[in-house]
Amino acid sequence: MRHKRPSSAALRPPTQDRSRRRRELILKTAAVLIEEQGATQLKMATIAHRAQLPVGSIYQFFPSKESLLRELVVANHDQIRSKIEDKFAEVSSLELFIKRMMRAIDDYFDFFFSSPAYRELWSTTQAWAPLQDFDRDDSLQNARTLARALGRLLPDHDPDQLLAACISYADFSGSIARYAHWIGPPMKDQLLNHFKAMVAADVRRLASNRPRRSSTASAPRAKR
Repeated sequence: MRHKRPSSAALRPPTQDRSRRRRELILKTAAVLIEEQGATQLKMATIAHRAQLPVGSIYQFFPSKESLLRELVVANHDQIRSKIEDKFAEVSSLELFIKRMMRAIDDYFDFFFSSPAYRELWSTTQAWAPLQDFDRDDSLQNARTLARALGRLLPDHDPDQLLAACISYADFSGSIARYAHWIGPPMKDQLLNHFKAMVAADVRRLASNRPRRSSTASAPRAKR
């Protein structure tokens, strides 16, 4: 027998708004501290002191530093993914797809360069095994969004080939952005422009190739 799901009002305790604000304060404070001192030096006690909260309140929402860092990574990835999904929800031509790819790359680079906390979290993700699979899964989800849009424009092309190309676009963006930030101007802008030109040329190459569907259609599955 299935039990009736409680109403939304019954699920909301009187302190929900206060708890939500406190949780957001913890995350914002952690992001500021990461900008100032890096993720590896982040301590729960320091977050509590800066946010003027008892240390116990921090652990009430985040049982460990790792869970807090993961939540920050998730928030950043969700923000980026939402923008990608909006850009490619409706794409009516190959040139519009390329134009929006160029805009998406620009937006990602701007976000990467303007957010010290995100750069630090990205570096932490690459060095921290529990988040490596999560990061790769996020790139795969973004690639699938791109591949779906491209597949609607090139319906007779091999879907595996389109997905493979889009995985490279999504994954290489992070590596190029990190290297561009490290090397600085003027090479930074040249790297960005060269990467965008490579992506645009590759999309056009895919479109000009003779369509040939894969016999296996063995796209990788995201880990949950």
